[in-house]
Amino acid sequence: MNKSDIRFFDLFSQQTLVISSSRPTRCFFCSSIHSRNVFPDSKKGIPKLFNMIHSELDIDETILDTLKTIKSTGAKCRLWTPLLYSSDIINSFFDYVDEWVIYLPVANQAFYRKLTGFDAYERVLKSLNFLGDHQQAFSLYMPIKSETVSYVPDVHDLAFHFSVPLYLYFSSQAFRQRDTVKFILRYRSIKDVYVFKMAQSVFFPCSVKRGTLLVPPWQWGMNRLRYTLFGFKK
Repeated sequence: MNKSDIRFFDLFSQQTLVISSSRPTRCFFCSSIHSRNVFPDSKKGIPKLFNMIHSELDIDETILDTLKTIKSTGAKCRLWTPLLYSSDIINSFFDYVDEWVIYLPVANQAFYRKLTGFDAYERVLKSLNFLGDHQQAFSLYMPIKSETVSYVPDVHDLAFHFSVPLYLYFSSQAFRQRDTVKFILRYRSIKDVYVFKMAQSVFFPCSVKRGTLLVPPWQWGMNRLRYTLFGFKK
Protein backbone atom coordinates (compact mmCIF):
# COMPACT_ATOMS: atom_id res chain seq x y z
CA MET A 1 0.00 0.00 0.00
CA ASN A 2 1.23 3.49 -0.82
CA LYS A 3 2.65 5.40 2.12
CA SER A 4 1.49 8.94 2.82
CA ASP A 5 3.81 11.81 1.90
CA ILE A 6 2.80 13.57 5.13
CA ARG A 7 5.71 13.71 7.54
CA PHE A 8 5.93 14.20 11.30
CA PHE A 9 7.18 17.78 11.11
CA ASP A 10 4.25 18.73 8.86
CA LEU A 11 2.08 18.27 11.96
CA PHE A 12 3.64 21.36 13.55
CA SER A 13 2.03 23.49 10.85
CA GLN A 14 -1.50 22.30 10.19
CA GLN A 15 -5.05 23.58 10.01
CA THR A 16 -8.45 21.93 10.06
CA LEU A 17 -11.14 23.11 7.70
CA VAL A 18 -14.70 21.91 7.17
CA ILE A 19 -16.33 21.78 3.75
CA SER A 20 -20.07 22.01 4.17
CA SER A 21 -22.87 23.82 2.41
CA SER A 22 -25.02 23.32 5.51
CA ARG A 23 -22.59 24.96 7.93
CA PRO A 24 -22.20 28.60 6.88
CA THR A 25 -20.97 29.87 10.24
CA ARG A 26 -18.12 29.06 12.57
CA CYS A 27 -18.96 28.07 16.15
CA PHE A 28 -16.96 30.15 18.63
CA PHE A 29 -15.48 27.04 20.29
CA CYS A 30 -14.50 25.32 17.05
CA SER A 31 -10.99 25.37 15.59
CA SER A 32 -12.26 24.58 12.11
CA ILE A 33 -12.53 27.15 9.34
CA HIS A 34 -15.43 27.12 6.93
CA SER A 35 -14.44 26.62 3.32
CA ARG A 36 -15.52 30.12 2.29
CA ASN A 37 -12.76 31.49 4.53
CA VAL A 38 -10.09 28.88 3.97
CA PHE A 39 -7.29 31.19 2.91
CA PRO A 40 -7.63 34.52 4.73
CA ASP A 41 -4.65 36.85 4.83
CA SER A 42 -2.53 35.78 7.73
CA LYS A 43 0.88 36.69 9.11
CA LYS A 44 1.38 32.99 9.81
CA GLY A 45 1.23 32.13 6.14
CA ILE A 46 -0.12 28.94 4.61
CA PRO A 47 0.22 25.82 6.80
CA LYS A 48 2.09 22.78 5.54
CA LEU A 49 -0.88 20.49 6.11
CA PHE A 50 -4.63 20.90 5.76
CA ASN A 51 -7.03 18.49 7.43
CA MET A 52 -10.12 18.79 5.26
CA ILE A 53 -13.33 17.34 6.71
CA HIS A 54 -16.15 16.51 4.36
CA SER A 55 -18.96 14.23 5.54
CA GLU A 56 -21.73 15.07 3.12
CA LEU A 57 -22.95 13.02 0.19
CA ASP A 58 -23.49 16.01 -2.07
CA ILE A 59 -20.49 17.24 -4.03
CA ASP A 60 -20.32 20.69 -5.53
CA GLU A 61 -17.52 22.74 -6.99
CA THR A 62 -16.53 23.99 -3.52
CA ILE A 63 -14.65 20.89 -2.40
CA LEU A 64 -12.78 20.32 -5.66
CA ASP A 65 -11.89 24.01 -5.97
CA THR A 66 -10.60 23.98 -2.40
CA LEU A 67 -8.50 20.88 -3.06
CA LYS A 68 -7.01 22.54 -6.13
CA THR A 69 -6.26 25.71 -4.16
CA ILE A 70 -4.49 23.73 -1.43
CA LYS A 71 -2.42 21.95 -4.05
CA SER A 72 -1.47 25.26 -5.68
CA THR A 73 -0.01 26.53 -2.39
CA GLY A 74 2.31 23.55 -2.05
CA ALA A 75 0.55 22.38 1.13
CA LYS A 76 -0.42 18.77 1.76
CA CYS A 77 -3.97 17.58 2.31
CA ARG A 78 -5.60 14.96 4.47
CA LEU A 79 -9.21 14.35 3.48
CA TRP A 80 -11.35 13.05 6.38
CA THR A 81 -14.46 11.43 4.93
CA PRO A 82 -16.91 8.51 5.31
CA LEU A 83 -15.99 7.72 1.67
CA LEU A 84 -19.56 7.56 0.39
CA TYR A 85 -18.62 9.11 -2.96
CA SER A 86 -18.94 7.39 -6.30
CA SER A 87 -15.79 5.95 -7.86
CA ASP A 88 -15.79 8.75 -10.47
CA ILE A 89 -15.72 11.41 -7.75
CA ILE A 90 -13.02 9.58 -5.82
CA ASN A 91 -10.98 9.35 -8.99
CA SER A 92 -11.31 13.11 -9.58
CA PHE A 93 -9.69 13.77 -6.17
CA PHE A 94 -6.61 11.58 -6.71
CA ASP A 95 -4.27 14.38 -7.80
CA TYR A 96 -5.11 16.59 -4.81
CA VAL A 97 -5.30 14.32 -1.74
CA ASP A 98 -2.11 13.19 -0.01
CA GLU A 99 -3.89 10.94 2.47
CA TRP A 100 -7.48 9.73 2.71
CA VAL A 101 -8.66 9.27 6.30
CA ILE A 102 -11.76 7.08 6.23
CA TYR A 103 -14.33 7.34 9.02
CA LEU A 104 -15.16 3.77 10.08
CA PRO A 105 -16.96 3.56 13.44
CA VAL A 106 -17.31 -0.24 13.25
CA ALA A 107 -16.50 -3.08 10.87
CA ASN A 108 -19.99 -4.55 10.93
CA GLN A 109 -22.69 -3.96 8.34
CA ALA A 110 -25.73 -3.91 10.62
CA PHE A 111 -24.11 -1.78 13.34
CA TYR A 112 -22.65 0.59 10.76
CA ARG A 113 -26.16 1.22 9.49
CA LYS A 114 -27.41 1.78 13.05
CA LEU A 115 -24.63 4.26 13.91
CA THR A 116 -24.54 6.25 10.68
CA GLY A 117 -28.04 5.93 9.28
CA PHE A 118 -26.60 4.70 5.98
CA ASP A 119 -26.74 1.15 4.65
CA ALA A 120 -23.38 1.72 3.05
CA TYR A 121 -20.83 -0.55 4.73
CA GLU A 122 -20.30 -2.75 1.69
CA ARG A 123 -20.05 0.39 -0.43
CA VAL A 124 -17.28 1.71 1.80
CA LEU A 125 -15.39 -1.59 1.54
CA LYS A 126 -15.67 -1.44 -2.24
CA SER A 127 -14.31 2.11 -2.21
CA LEU A 128 -11.42 1.08 0.05
CA ASN A 129 -10.48 -1.57 -2.50
CA PHE A 130 -10.76 1.08 -5.20
CA LEU A 131 -8.29 3.30 -3.33
CA GLY A 132 -5.94 0.38 -2.87
CA ASP A 133 -6.12 -0.67 -6.50
CA HIS A 134 -5.11 2.87 -7.50
CA GLN A 135 -2.22 3.05 -5.02
CA GLN A 136 -3.77 5.82 -2.95
CA ALA A 137 -2.43 6.43 0.56
CA PHE A 138 -5.25 6.00 3.06
CA SER A 139 -5.90 5.19 6.70
CA LEU A 140 -8.88 4.25 8.83
CA TYR A 141 -10.24 6.49 11.59
CA MET A 142 -12.31 5.11 14.48
CA PRO A 143 -13.65 7.34 17.27
CA ILE A 144 -14.22 4.88 20.10
CA LYS A 145 -17.47 5.04 22.07
CA SER A 146 -18.71 2.77 24.84
CA GLU A 147 -20.98 0.91 22.42
CA THR A 148 -18.22 0.41 19.83
CA VAL A 149 -15.16 -0.43 21.93
CA SER A 150 -15.71 -4.18 21.42
CA TYR A 151 -15.41 -3.61 17.66
CA VAL A 152 -11.87 -2.20 17.82
CA PRO A 153 -10.29 -5.61 16.98
CA ASP A 154 -12.48 -5.92 13.89
CA VAL A 155 -11.57 -2.45 12.63
CA HIS A 156 -7.90 -3.18 13.31
CA ASP A 157 -8.16 -6.45 11.37
CA LEU A 158 -9.55 -4.49 8.43
CA ALA A 159 -6.68 -1.97 8.61
CA PHE A 160 -4.22 -4.86 8.82
CA HIS A 161 -5.86 -6.47 5.78
CA PHE A 162 -5.29 -3.32 3.73
CA SER A 163 -1.86 -2.67 5.33
CA VAL A 164 -2.88 0.87 6.27
CA PRO A 165 -2.60 2.95 9.47
CA LEU A 166 -5.41 3.01 12.01
CA TYR A 167 -6.21 6.14 14.05
CA LEU A 168 -8.08 5.43 17.29
CA TYR A 169 -9.57 8.37 19.22
CA PHE A 170 -11.12 8.04 22.66
CA SER A 171 -12.13 10.37 25.44
CA SER A 172 -10.69 9.85 28.89
CA GLN A 173 -14.06 11.03 30.22
CA ALA A 174 -16.01 8.33 28.38
CA PHE A 175 -14.30 5.32 29.93
CA ARG A 176 -14.01 5.11 33.70
CA GLN A 177 -13.04 1.44 33.92
CA ARG A 178 -9.28 0.91 33.91
CA ASP A 179 -9.51 -2.42 32.11
CA THR A 180 -11.28 -0.79 29.17
CA VAL A 181 -8.71 1.98 28.95
CA LYS A 182 -5.88 -0.56 29.12
CA PHE A 183 -7.55 -2.56 26.35
CA ILE A 184 -7.56 0.51 24.10
CA LEU A 185 -4.06 1.69 25.01
CA ARG A 186 -2.47 -1.67 24.27
CA TYR A 187 -2.99 -0.93 20.57
CA ARG A 188 -0.23 1.68 20.84
CA SER A 189 2.24 -1.21 20.72
CA ILE A 190 1.03 -2.38 17.30
CA LYS A 191 2.67 -1.13 14.14
CA ASP A 192 0.80 1.64 12.29
CA VAL A 193 -1.83 2.03 15.03
CA TYR A 194 -2.07 5.50 16.59
CA VAL A 195 -4.07 5.90 19.80
CA PHE A 196 -5.09 9.43 20.75
CA LYS A 197 -6.38 10.09 24.23
CA MET A 198 -8.46 13.25 24.34
CA ALA A 199 -9.05 15.24 27.51
CA GLN A 200 -12.55 16.12 26.35
CA SER A 201 -15.21 14.32 24.42
CA VAL A 202 -14.29 13.82 20.77
CA PHE A 203 -17.94 13.75 19.79
CA PHE A 204 -19.13 17.27 19.11
CA PRO A 205 -22.85 17.86 18.52
CA CYS A 206 -21.94 18.79 14.95
CA SER A 207 -22.91 16.50 12.10
CA VAL A 208 -20.13 17.92 9.95
CA LYS A 209 -17.17 17.73 12.28
CA ARG A 210 -17.72 14.04 13.03
CA GLY A 211 -15.52 14.23 16.12
CA THR A 212 -12.30 14.86 14.22
CA LEU A 213 -9.87 16.97 16.21
CA LEU A 214 -6.36 18.17 15.64
CA VAL A 215 -3.99 16.16 17.80
CA PRO A 216 -0.82 17.75 19.22
CA PRO A 217 2.31 16.50 17.41
CA TRP A 218 3.72 15.07 20.64
CA GLN A 219 0.94 12.45 20.70
CA TRP A 220 1.96 11.26 17.24
CA GLY A 221 5.58 11.19 18.36
CA MET A 222 4.84 9.25 21.55
CA ASN A 223 2.89 6.66 19.55
CA ARG A 224 5.90 6.04 17.31
CA LEU A 225 8.37 6.07 20.20
CA ARG A 226 6.32 3.55 22.16
CA TYR A 227 6.15 1.22 19.18
CA THR A 228 9.91 1.58 18.59
CA LEU A 229 10.70 0.67 22.21
CA PHE A 230 7.98 -1.84 23.05
CA GLY A 231 6.11 -2.59 19.85
CA PHE A 232 5.30 -5.84 18.17
CA LYS A 233 3.85 -6.91 14.87
CA LYS A 234 0.55 -8.74 14.69
